[in-house]
Amino acid sequence: MKYLIELSFLGTNYYGWQKQLVQPTVQAELNKSLSIFFRENISTVGCGRTDTGVHAIQFYAHFELDSAINDFKDVIYHLNAILPPDIAIKNINLVPEDFHARYSAISRTYSYLITKNKNPILMDRAWFFGKTINTQLIKDNLSTLIGIHDFSAFAKKMPINNYNCNIYDATIMEHKDYIIFSITANRFLRQMVRSIVGVLISIGTNVAEENLLNELLLHKDRSKIKIIAPPQGLYLTRVTYPEGTTN
Repeated sequence: MKYLIELSFLGTNYYGWQKQLVQPTVQAELNKSLSIFFRENISTVGCGRTDTGVHAIQFYAHFELDSAINDFKDVIYHLNAILPPDIAIKNINLVPEDFHARYSAISRTYSYLITKNKNPILMDRAWFFGKTINTQLIKDNLSTLIGIHDFSAFAKKMPINNYNCNIYDATIMEHKDYIIFSITANRFLRQMVRSIVGVLISIGTNVAEENLLNELLLHKDRSKIKIIAPPQGLYLTRVTYPEGTTN
């Protein structure tokens, strides 16, 4: 039987989602907790990978189990008691055998939080950027991202077939004390969102020319990116699946 877990985590203490040999990761903690509770070796498959220090408000992972789960609330309660306090399971449900947490996903949304003022409450949870940012100038350039593009200039080199991503939506909202950038796509590449945010901040502070986004998409020259946003402000906020999957 295959089950889907919905969870959230604060990524500060972890070297991303993906299990590693030595460093602590979210996947390793989840695998360990599931194996302890169900008393069998369980390995989860995540909806994607998050970098070191990146957070998730909504993350999904599937796993297979020999026996059926009869009381989901009880299982969630006990798993959360085993897990560290910075990882929380929100839901578990049965999914079809052909479901895959990564490949069945329709879209993913990342949000990036920038705080205008030094705020100790948001330490390791936002990027403190004290300079004035022209958010209107950034808004005027966001349409450049929409559609299918080769984002190789925005990503660390990876052993993948292509760097094409389909961006469905990109927005920036400014509030009194903070700025939130959100982007939705069918897939994301390693360090892609942080690189995009860095470019947008470069444009919004007149460090870079206004047409830099377009230049990067056309000529794919990563060396032109001078600022890469730090990981602590990045959150995976939403993952969507076909209707009925996550009920």
